[in-house]
This record gives sequence, structure tokens and C-alpha cells, in this order.
Amino acid sequence: MLKLALKEQEERMLGLIPRIRRGECTATETWLLQDFLSRDVDRLSDYKVTGTICDIPEDSDTPQDAWLRGLVILYDVDVSEEDVVRDLHILEPHVQNPLCASLLGTAYSNAGEWELAFEYFRRSAEAGCEEGICRLAECYAIGIAVDRDERHAYELHCKAAKTMYPEALASLGDCLRNGDVVRGLQYYTQASNLGSTAAKGSMAWLYWTGLYGATPDLRRAATLYRQLLLVGDSDGAEDFKVMQRRHPEAIVPCGEWRPDPFMHQFVPDQMHHEMETVLLMHARQGSIFSQLPRVLLPHICFWICTDPI
Repeated sequence: MLKLALKEQEERMLGLIPRIRRGECTATETWLLQDFLSRDVDRLSDYKVTGTICDIPEDSDTPQDAWLRGLVILYDVDVSEEDVVRDLHILEPHVQNPLCASLLGTAYSNAGEWELAFEYFRRSAEAGCEEGICRLAECYAIGIAVDRDERHAYELHCKAAKTMYPEALASLGDCLRNGDVVRGLQYYTQASNLGSTAAKGSMAWLYWTGLYGATPDLRRAATLYRQLLLVGDSDGAEDFKVMQRRHPEAIVPCGEWRPDPFMHQFVPDQMHHEMETVLLMHARQGSIFSQLPRVLLPHICFWICTDPI
């Protein structure tokens, strides 16, 4: 099941590359590819995706292709931060492109060149790039190359979240969970539904520990950690294993629907293993549910698969 889930994710990332090259992807979709490469989800999948990018003809000099090549350089674990900055000179001719500017800022930030990082993040943010806005917000939140201003950081995250940018929504969850855990969880849920593993992990931790006044829910926490495992998130996989040892009662038996009175009206408690496999591969598209009422589609995420990996 894990291999199938990773294969589905790999195919989705490979499908994004030609669309990014044509300038057809949304900010969320470009973020998904960047997040995938930054997390080292699966070594084989990583090689296939980066290999596809590296096969882009060298004489192609569009900002989109430069950004894709920059991603491969930035997240190459075998290259030092200083060498990354040197190799990312390919982005300099495209610094007016906000995604390229933000990527350069990230490289300079990783190398400890804070003033340059801040300047590139500022350029990207002023051009309306959600990634640049989030990076600039981090500078203000921590005080990188600028006076610390948490209120302005929050305002920047709110600006990026207006377009439902996953990282901005997750950051708002971080900002709000200490004072208003219900709203924090709402933002985490939105970010998680858009693909943010960071938000999913934060939700799981709150439901597991009950921190900040969250209502503990071990079963929901286990469900979220299981979902992280299935997309190759190493931290989520480790936490899921811990929950298996400490709270085996929280693990939903294979083939059960998570308690949801609305869904229980329509779907039986047990389904065949083959349906589980198809669900993992195609749930995002909803294609296998074409015969079900459309109103059911938002509830598909409640399906749990816990057969042995």
C-alpha cells in the first residue's frame, strides 16, 4: 500500500513538470513540487522527478525552466550551501520572476547571507508571489535582517492565505493555536487538505497531546500519522509506529470508515482490499466515485486503510 501511495505521488509530480514549463500551474501546484523535492519523500521517486527536470534541454532559458533546475540544485543533499549559491547563478537572469527570486532568497538564507535573502524575499513578495510572501513573513517573525515584527508577519501570512496557499494556511495555524486552538485547527485542516504535511503533522500532535486546549483524539491522531506515512513523511511514519506501540486501540481496523454519521448512511463498514488500493490511487480525482452522489466527495478523506505495510 505504501508503494502504491508513493507511486501515485510520483506520477502527480511528474505530471506537474510540463504544466509548470508552460506556465499553467497554480501557486499551490508549484508549492507541491517544491515541497516534494525538499522532503526527500522517496529516493527512487526523487531520482525520477529530478531526472525529468535534468532532461530539460539546456538551450531552454525560460524562467520556469530555470526555476525547475534551481529546485534540483537547491535540494541536492550532496552539495554544500555555498556551492548551491554558486550554482544558482542560472537564476540571476530571471531575478524579475518572483519564483526565481524567492528560490535565490532561500539559497542565500540557507548559506547564512541574511541581508541578501531578505532582499530577494522582498522582491518576490512585492511581485505578489505567495512563496516569497511566506518567506518574508518568516524574516519578520524571527527577525532576520529586519527588526522582529510578529504582527506584520501575521499580516503577510494572511495575505498569502487569501489564495489558499497551503504554507500560509499552516503558518496561520501555528500563529493561532496557542490563543485559539479551534481556529488554529481549522487553518491546519485547510492546509492539510491542500497537501501540507507540516499542517497534518501539527494537527496529529495536537490531537495526540491535547496541547493548547485541543480535545485529545487518539484515533484521529493515528489517522493523520497514517496518512503522513503513506506519502513518505519520515517523521509521520515514526510517530505512527510509536502510536501503534503505545495506543493500539487508536488504530482503525482495515476497511472501516472513520466514524462519520453522514457517510455511514451510504457506505458499508467493509469494502474489498482492491477498493482500498483504487481509493489511494484516485481519491483526489474522485473518478471512482462517479456513481455516488456528488455530495459524498468531500467526505472521501474519512477512509482509513491500516493493512500491514
